[in-house]
Amino acid sequence: MLIYMKHVLIYVQQFKTAFVKREIEKANIKCQTCVEKAKLDMVTLKQRDEDLDVVFKHIYEDMVAEQLSPKRFDKLSTQYAEEQWASPTKAGL
Repeated sequence: MLIYMKHVLIYVQQFKTAFVKREIEKANIKCQTCVEKAKLDMVTLKQRDEDLDVVFKHIYEDMVAEQLSPKRFDKLSTQYAEEQWASPTKAGL
């Protein structure tokens, strides 16, 4: 193990510029991957938020048409509202 560490240290000393450049490239790729995933997550969350708005509208219409009891409407609307307000998109993230 110690010999391996010495070889790594010698490599870093001899090829410092190349080593630093390679490490920066790796970090940039990792960062870019994280950003792309975050963007995809935001699209998914926004779509879910829009879907919940549609679902809420439908359950309201069902309650008005007496296809859904007021008690059931209250329960469902509370659940959907809690999910929406817990979403990072509502928190401005």
